[in-house]
Amino acid sequence: MIPSMPLPPYVTLDMAGSGLWHHLPIHRPRWGPLRGVIPALYHWAKMRPDVASATLLREGGITEVAAPNTIERPPEAFFEAITTQGGTGMWDAQRACFQVGHPPWFTAHIQNAYVEGDKGWIVTQDRYLVLDSLAHDSFLYKHRIEERVRWPSVRRITGRATVPYTHWSATNYFHWMIEALPRLYPLLTDSAYDDVQVVVPADPPDWMRQTLTRLGVAPERLVFAGDEQLQVDELIFVARTGKPCFVRDELVRWLAGQLGTQKGPDAAEEGSYVYVSRNRVPPRPFGRRALVNEDAVWPMLEARGFKQVFLEELTLTEQIQLFGSARLIVAPHGAGLTNLLFASQAAVIELFEPSYVIPLYYVLARQLGHTYWYLLNESAPGGDMVVDVAALERVVAQAQAEVVHED
Repeated sequence: MIPSMPLPPYVTLDMAGSGLWHHLPIHRPRWGPLRGVIPALYHWAKMRPDVASATLLREGGITEVAAPNTIERPPEAFFEAITTQGGTGMWDAQRACFQVGHPPWFTAHIQNAYVEGDKGWIVTQDRYLVLDSLAHDSFLYKHRIEERVRWPSVRRITGRATVPYTHWSATNYFHWMIEALPRLYPLLTDSAYDDVQVVVPADPPDWMRQTLTRLGVAPERLVFAGDEQLQVDELIFVARTGKPCFVRDELVRWLAGQLGTQKGPDAAEEGSYVYVSRNRVPPRPFGRRALVNEDAVWPMLEARGFKQVFLEELTLTEQIQLFGSARLIVAPHGAGLTNLLFASQAAVIELFEPSYVIPLYYVLARQLGHTYWYLLNESAPGGDMVVDVAALERVVAQAQAEVVHED
């Protein structure tokens, strides 16, 4: 195991344990094996500035953007009923979001850093893995060397560049929006960083390009990185903005403001009720979370004035307009609920399959001031679910009554 603080200059393979070498995510013969791990870059640089300035950091070193803090959110009263509804571990999962501790948020100027292009992992010029560049510390042990594809080349990036993504956010809509984009905040709000290039995954989807454009990142600042090794003259490393999946409130609100709330072109859509279907989503490793009995659910929702949508068939602009006009959203747990960023004073009813209950969108709704409801459903093969139509109608009726009252 990686030793806890206080830390020596580096954590070497011997110090971290003999088993670590067989689980390091990066091993490239072009520049030799990894020598060790820097488990906490911020604390390491503060404790050993002599080593940091000599071997790693350019002038400017480590800059604290935001101090550590703890956010407490008292749970909604209805969460008390979770333990009686049969969701294994659900109460523990939901309770975890009621108190979220954020470490210091910082930037670091790293000279001659190596980057694994398709994953965003950072390695120093003297071959130490920056653990802060992984989506989660546990991935240090989950990715075996022999399962990694070797880099075919090393490409030099001159000047300054930043890598906002991890291997989670390189492909996933939620992780890109909530975890990657907020890491650009220090660079987009300070003109001193106007020259910094932004590394993005090769062949990014349209929504990824469009979000960068909306944030004001010009196309000529983009560097596209595939399955290759980059070496950057000066890497502006912006740390993760909080614990995985739980970003600081002020950054979520900044992102929502930057991407913008945009109403639909049809005035009749104002105050619409939206049902997000996942029944056209292909199978996923963690389950598709589609409604097996959607043929029974949809007529009830349609009778109550809902519009059925398939988000994978909409452009980013269309999704912004859809959620910008919505007053009530019913959706299975999934990345589409990230679009709560674009809603204004909305209510959401999230449908859970009981083996995959994660409080991401409860937290997001609370951060943005939306009203949040949930319904725990029966499991079906493939990670899908069977919804109790009568139970859902009761929740929908109550949510609609509150929406009308607020209007």
